[in-house]
Amino acid sequence: MGEPSIVLRNSFFMTGDVIILHRAAAGASVADVLGEVRTELASAFEGENPLNGNEELISRWNNNEYFQVTQTAVAEETYSIVKFSAADDHRSENEYVPSDTFEPENFTTIQTVLAFRQAARESESVQGVLLNWLSGASQGRPIGTGGSGAKPVALTGTPFYKPAFPGIGSLSTSTFVKVFVLDTAPSVGRIHQAQTSFPNHPLLNNLFGTGNHFTIHYNPLQYSTTQSLMEFINDWEVDHHFYDMSDHGTFIAGLIDSALRTRDIQYQIDLLQVLGDKGVGSVESILWGLLQVLAESLANPTDAYVVNCSFTLTTPRLPGSGQALHISETPAPDAAFIRQLEDLDIDLEDLLSLDMLENIFEVITRRRVGFKSLATNIAVVAAAGNQGRSPTTNDRFDAGYPAAFNTVFGVSALDDADQPASYSNRADEPISDGFAIIGGESNGGIFSLSSAQLATNPTPPSINDAIAGLYLAPFPDPTDLDPDSTATVANTVGWAYWSGTSFAAPLVSAAVAIHLAAGQTPSLAAQLLQNGSPGLTIDNEWIIDATLEP
Repeated sequence: MGEPSIVLRNSFFMTGDVIILHRAAAGASVADVLGEVRTELASAFEGENPLNGNEELISRWNNNEYFQVTQTAVAEETYSIVKFSAADDHRSENEYVPSDTFEPENFTTIQTVLAFRQAARESESVQGVLLNWLSGASQGRPIGTGGSGAKPVALTGTPFYKPAFPGIGSLSTSTFVKVFVLDTAPSVGRIHQAQTSFPNHPLLNNLFGTGNHFTIHYNPLQYSTTQSLMEFINDWEVDHHFYDMSDHGTFIAGLIDSALRTRDIQYQIDLLQVLGDKGVGSVESILWGLLQVLAESLANPTDAYVVNCSFTLTTPRLPGSGQALHISETPAPDAAFIRQLEDLDIDLEDLLSLDMLENIFEVITRRRVGFKSLATNIAVVAAAGNQGRSPTTNDRFDAGYPAAFNTVFGVSALDDADQPASYSNRADEPISDGFAIIGGESNGGIFSLSSAQLATNPTPPSINDAIAGLYLAPFPDPTDLDPDSTATVANTVGWAYWSGTSFAAPLVSAAVAIHLAAGQTPSLAAQLLQNGSPGLTIDNEWIIDATLEP
């Protein structure tokens, strides 16, 4: 893996692309889709719209230039992810618009999104338009997390890796359950190397051995004509997070597999690669994963489904919006960027909306009226995020997205004393909808300390509270507390201690899957988990009793 070319140092980044979701009848061709998209959004280039007169953009639009289209057959329809590169200085590779270098003349992408959103309001085929926000792994930073509250460290001694749920008794198993894990994925070469290095590793053999219940689906999307989406995404990594995250998804899948393997359940776990090797993803990659879930659930409607999302998509937050991060607590470049948008009279509420993604989650779960009234066979579970506490109020930050979406079960992390972990966001929105479960404390690995913290806390914390699981990459050097260090040590064990809401979420996914396998609905599963809860956290999240067995 080469050195990344771009480091995400603020709480939000986007590529220079506009993402358009289009729905058409089955069999619609790419040419049909592009023709209809151009027709439906033509008004964006007319009248007083700021795109009118942008000859370069109009030329691209009319001549089908700088488009990428990915299609997914969903029952009797075709969903297309249409990506249009709108940045003024478009390059064929690595086009990006970092939030701290925006100048007024470089706002073409933002203007395009707003114009397209306005034009799409009367369209039946265009389902939504979004900036291609990035998500990524963070160490308590607000970019969102495909990651953890602490870095992984090598596990020695007996691994306690089998989740058990004392509050869930013996249940009948009448329904096949498929669990989708939307996450990172290790390369085939790394898996084969691990099988040679760790031939007796129980989790490795359970996932990849004979008779397994696990499949990896590598991301097929192209970023440009010369570069795959994962190659593009792997050029990015998150500040203070310079270590390999490609095992994040298999760590999570191993937890779910270990929990379900102890029950008499017919199940399958599919890992969909939506995040790159450093835990970074985008609206485009995550949307692809969600469409695969939608297609599978409609093709096999009698099965039950659980979707695990151990990531967050964080965009800039509006002051007073009740969302997870407010302008007063953003890094300085982010706050300056938001104020710059305001000075240009940009409609922030429209620009920062994640309504298209929220709509897809609602389509997947086929929500009805009322609290968490979901489809009878699909549950989505998401990590709340690892932003921790506000530096000004010491309150925990609210759940990120998708955990905070109405159709998603949000999950926060507890330490081994059933107290909220220091890094954990609140579980859900409203918080009383959410669940809290063991995720480990930041002393279960190496917390990403700031320079000021390093000066007062130079000694690595002890390992006494973390989740054990499968880890194949070299480890971050445990003796190097510099958060920007890229130093690694050899992995001679294949086991790691790791902490984060990322690893709390799959425990809840497993618990929900056990209930769905018994023919229960997601709503009933949630109610039963609440009924079996030993109590509430100080913030009124429902605690799920879980243990880890050897």
